[in-house]
Amino acid sequence: MINPVQISQLKNNVVYLWVLKSTAALVSMIPVTFGRTAVIYAKQLIAFLPSLFMVAITVITMLFQAWTHSLQKKKDTKIESLEDRLKDEKKERKMLQRSSELLLECVKGLQKKLDSEVICRKNFERKQMKVSEEYKQKAESCEEKLNSLKNSYIKAIKSMESDLEKNAKFHSLRSAGSSGDVLKAF
Repeated sequence: MINPVQISQLKNNVVYLWVLKSTAALVSMIPVTFGRTAVIYAKQLIAFLPSLFMVAITVITMLFQAWTHSLQKKKDTKIESLEDRLKDEKKERKMLQRSSELLLECVKGLQKKLDSEVICRKNFERKQMKVSEEYKQKAESCEEKLNSLKNSYIKAIKSMESDLEKNAKFHSLRSAGSSGDVLKAF
């Protein structure tokens, strides 16, 4: 017979209890002659039941591992694609950084050229201003000289005119008359 410890173990073992109940239901439905063979097959099934459970657990574990492996593989491919994109972005960043450095160097070079051009133009303007100031001074001095020459020529012309007028009066008086009158006129 079955001792009480085994009965409590059987009550706790749901699968074993389910097999026994299904066997009892099957035996009660079929004729008695087939009932004995059903009980014999049930005993053999119970003997192989732990092995079947192990196989079922192994298959379920293998399926679970395959499923987790496929999930991991998907994650790995996503990670690899993200790493590739990250590498590409790093390369692009390096290229952009290099191009910005080149652009900065070009800007610095252009700034230097612009500064030197500004300095050259300022120097040229200073020279031009000096030259134009010299020309202004020369022009002013020439203008002053021309004005003084003009004034002296005007004075000379006026004095010549006055001399010519005096000379003309002298000749006209001389031809008109006496020499003593001519001297009085002057």
